[in-house]
Amino acid sequence: MKVLLNKGYYEFSHNDYPESVRLGRLLLQRSYDSNDLEYEAEALYLLAINDEAVEEYARAKEKYNKVIEIAEKLRDTLFVIDVYNGLGNIAAVYDNDHQKSREYYLKALELSDKINNTDRITFIINLCWEYLDAKEYKEVPAYLKDLQQYLDGNKTVTDPSDAGDKCHVFYILGRYYAGIKEFDKGSDYLDKAVAIAKEFDLDEEEADAYKARAELYIGLNRPDKAYKALEDYISAYKKNSKLAMLNKMQIEEVKYKLQEYERTLEVAEKEKKLADSVAASKSKLNTVYLVVSFLLLLSLVFIYRENLSKKKLIKSLHKNNQELALAKKQASKAAEAKTNFVSNVSHELRTPLHGVIGITSLLLGEKEISEKNKRLLKSLKFSGDYLLSLINNVLLISKIDNNKIKIIPKPFKVSFFFENLKHSVEYSAVKKNVKLNFLIGKDVPKVIVLDENILSEVLINLMENAIKFSHNGNVSVGIEKIRNNEDTVVLRFTVLDDGIGIPEEQKKQIFQKFSQLIENQSIMEGAGLGLSIVKSLLEQMNSEIHLESKPNQGARFYFDVTTDLVADTKEVDIDDLQEKNVNFKGKKIILVEDNEINKLVLKKFLDCYEVQLEVFSDGDSGFESISSNKYDLALLDINIPGLNGYEITERVRKFDKELPIVAVTASELTEIEDFAFEAGMNDILIKPFNKSKLLEILNKYLS
Repeated sequence: MKVLLNKGYYEFSHNDYPESVRLGRLLLQRSYDSNDLEYEAEALYLLAINDEAVEEYARAKEKYNKVIEIAEKLRDTLFVIDVYNGLGNIAAVYDNDHQKSREYYLKALELSDKINNTDRITFIINLCWEYLDAKEYKEVPAYLKDLQQYLDGNKTVTDPSDAGDKCHVFYILGRYYAGIKEFDKGSDYLDKAVAIAKEFDLDEEEADAYKARAELYIGLNRPDKAYKALEDYISAYKKNSKLAMLNKMQIEEVKYKLQEYERTLEVAEKEKKLADSVAASKSKLNTVYLVVSFLLLLSLVFIYRENLSKKKLIKSLHKNNQELALAKKQASKAAEAKTNFVSNVSHELRTPLHGVIGITSLLLGEKEISEKNKRLLKSLKFSGDYLLSLINNVLLISKIDNNKIKIIPKPFKVSFFFENLKHSVEYSAVKKNVKLNFLIGKDVPKVIVLDENILSEVLINLMENAIKFSHNGNVSVGIEKIRNNEDTVVLRFTVLDDGIGIPEEQKKQIFQKFSQLIENQSIMEGAGLGLSIVKSLLEQMNSEIHLESKPNQGARFYFDVTTDLVADTKEVDIDDLQEKNVNFKGKKIILVEDNEINKLVLKKFLDCYEVQLEVFSDGDSGFESISSNKYDLALLDINIPGLNGYEITERVRKFDKELPIVAVTASELTEIEDFAFEAGMNDILIKPFNKSKLLEILNKYLS
């Protein structure tokens, strides 16, 4: 095998690559047969350098990596060094990965230093060349001593390969000193590089040296000498290009020969395998018949047993399916029961909350209330609003879990929307001594088309969260235009605070249900639903929440939504009710409500508007009054004694199609919406409601 290896290297050195490859493959096959790792590595290395010579870099890289594995097993450091150099060349030339190339050269140099390898100058040249190409001059001084020692030890050169190394050293030193502005030294070394290149007909090296010399003269602001150096460079480059073109043609020819050789070898191997197979098949045919017969018999026995087992399995699966169906049915009932329970509890809580919040609002409006009592009432109203918010969030989570969220985009005015947001969180901000800032970009449309309720829910949750963690700080809410599409615009909503910030490890956790931010080992206030709701609602709007935050540096939440453009904003009826002077004097309204506190609240709300309000506590008397009197508006609770709100509406619509009928209920909107409109109601007012919401309904049907 040693003879094959030496002959293969001989053919390679004389550029007979097809013959070198043939010998390498033969050597590889024999190393496989004799299980000789050393010659396997030698054969692969021989094939790899052939691949590299004919520019088949991917194949060369694959073989080099195999050689590395074997050489490391054999602990052949010299072999590993050679392979690292080859891989470094391929990384630079083929992969264009100069960082990887440096790593390989550095590994080769490190191993060379350990074993005092005389070829270490090659790796130093390659490394310095990489650094100079990247203009990383500060890396070169570490190798200046090695380069100078090489020159001192090789003052006379006769071998062309040694001449190439010496020329490269002069070239590197010239480029380095020119790069650090020591132009005299640089010029001297480049002149020496040119001289040795001419002496040994190193055309490529000569061209490189002239090019570097031209760059040096440009640095010295000597255009005359730079021009002359460029002329010399072009002359050397043309000569080198002709040789390179000839070499390229030779390489392509060799590639073709190698491909033909590979195809011929592959066909020969297939023919050999086929011949061996045919010869072997004749002697084995009878044995195969016997084996097949035996296997058929075993198969029949196996099939019979499997058939019995299959019947038992089908029976068992059928039973399991029945149990799963029953379990699914029970789970569905449990989920429905949970939903109904949440809905019923929320209804029962909303009704008294309407009284608490309503009466508190009325008392706050009294002038005779002392400042001390006013502070107590504000605290009571805040607690009521907070409890209502918590109930709404629990209901919202239930709706999200049951896929009952409906996105209904409608046009609304951005300025009024932000004003409502401010009112919604104003008390929370005052309590925490937080300053609120609202910013609307100049190029944001005045009217946008989105689901106002869902968007409001998202922003209020983000604002409440920001206020909670920004005591004595600032919270900013902004909207800006990101980009225009053909008929739509993309808007970005941002909530920014300067609070305690969020640690990296808690950023994903805070968007989970019932998750709370922990500060100083204590759980902060809140139920941990707000950000979970934000994430889920934005998913319904085909958006997602983004978070940027660092501890003690505040937090920035933002999301992008796409809205349709409104062609004519004048046609959009979205005036702010609070800016109007409403007049309901003399209007006749009937209220059918069985809760005394809710009656009281609504009466107090309407006292100052001089309306004629008639109140009934059950559905039967309410319907009788509507049948015999003329009213301008009917406010009907749904769950009342006698006829319920739906039944009253259905009967009224048989003789009166014009009377505006509004459902007043503590139920969730999505639970009654379809029933209410199907019965013939015009609108729905959800308890607890504030005075402005009531005025909005009255203005809609009485103005």
